[in-house]
Amino acid sequence: MRADEGVTFPTSDDLQADLRVVLGAMVGSFAEPAFERRHRALLTAIQDDEEPAAALWDRLLHPWLEATKERLRAAQVAGQVAADVDLDVAAELLYGPLSYGWLLRTGPVLPEYADTVVTLALRAIT
Repeated sequence: MRADEGVTFPTSDDLQADLRVVLGAMVGSFAEPAFERRHRALLTAIQDDEEPAAALWDRLLHPWLEATKERLRAAQVAGQVAADVDLDVAAELLYGPLSYGWLLRTGPVLPEYADTVVTLALRAIT
């Protein structure tokens, strides 16, 4: 399913578990050779062409960031996330380290790394 056709974000009572599911799936995608080739090619293409950059934003990035912020907003209402947290920054705290590590090949992007990112991000926003 394309993200622009609807994003389903886990919504259990456990924010940490929900985030681990999503970031774990991201790590799983990064490990797929076919995904890696296509995604790296796309990221190269968007450096010089605004059309694929806009398509990436519209179809993938924006829907996922909005779904993430919606889940974090629900966690704020439930008292699991501090009321004064900037949800745009919080979402970037989750996805940024995984994307950076994968893109720049700073080391293996493994499920354990994603779990650590979730733990540290939650420590910052709760």
